[in-house]
Amino acid sequence: MEELILAAFRRADAEGRRDAAEHLMRALEALCPCLDVAPGGSALAEAYRDLAREAPAGPVDHGDGKAARRRGAGKRFH
Repeated sequence: MEELILAAFRRADAEGRRDAAEHLMRALEALCPCLDVAPGGSALAEAYRDLAREAPAGPVDHGDGKAARRRGAGKRFH
């Protein structure tokens, strides 16, 4: 089941459906309680890796004219 949810997560993400992708990520978190980050590990770890690859690497503009790095700046979900 986890692999099907991962595939649905990736499709939702590719189609820009962040609302659906967030729900699917939560489903993976519920189904995969341990985070096996080894290659070929859990579907949850793969989904997190997908998000990490897309996260901005540079400074984040907070709208106050100051660009700064902050923890969690690459998160796409609230």
